[in-house]
Amino acid sequence: MKKNLFTVIVGISLSAQAAELNVWCGIPPLVSVVRSVGGERVEVGSLMDDRQDPHTWSPTPKAVAGVRDADLFFVVGLPYEQTVSQKLTGMNSGLRVVNAAAELDAASDPHIWLSLSNLSAMADVVERSLAQTDPAGAEIYRQNCAAYQQTLTEKDAQLKQKLNPLQGRTFYVYHPVFGYFSQEYGLKQGVVELDGKSPSPKDLLGLVNRAREEQVRVVFVQPQFSSRPAQIIADRIGGTVVPLNPLQEDPVAVIEEAATALEETYANRP
Repeated sequence: MKKNLFTVIVGISLSAQAAELNVWCGIPPLVSVVRSVGGERVEVGSLMDDRQDPHTWSPTPKAVAGVRDADLFFVVGLPYEQTVSQKLTGMNSGLRVVNAAAELDAASDPHIWLSLSNLSAMADVVERSLAQTDPAGAEIYRQNCAAYQQTLTEKDAQLKQKLNPLQGRTFYVYHPVFGYFSQEYGLKQGVVELDGKSPSPKDLLGLVNRAREEQVRVVFVQPQFSSRPAQIIADRIGGTVVPLNPLQEDPVAVIEEAATALEETYANRP
């Protein structure tokens, strides 16, 4: 019994020593990218949880203070991240703030993590940043990044095969998070909210009529917003409401879930 306990303690100690960098992210989906590239050399967390709306959320002083000892803070350029970054660098002059989306054009659509090609580009930025901060782990980061990108390439090929028969079809989503996803697979994204607000009864009627014309069968909803408008539209058109959380930690899983929902729904109801 003592030997087993000693083994466990040693294992925990070695695991703790393996993490060379303390890394934080502005949103949960970035955690998956950093963990895939950093492996065991990186301890990573997200300042915001996946139930918040990053467009309006503001962290508490206690939450910000918990990140003050980080080596790196990865962001995607959301407004709240800019404010937090200033606070963090004020508390920790050695902190490096890195925009993982710096090489992407996210001006018109900030939801860059819901794209396999964008995730691959962000992985490159993460790999370089980790290697610069921890040169001893550079080769590990390079290998991990290559493996992650290969996985993304394979997933992309699978999704193209799955969604190719649906090219040109329209789906609705409450908040427009699937712009890049739609572009990459030849789909059309319709949006339920209007100017960031819930649609009025008159607006809903217009959305219902348009959805019928476009033969919409799927309406995605997110936990950050009310599902009632989407449910009303789905009920009126005989469609299906599909809950998805675009901010969950694994963005690849979100993309796959969206693709599967579309494939299965349109297969049953052309």
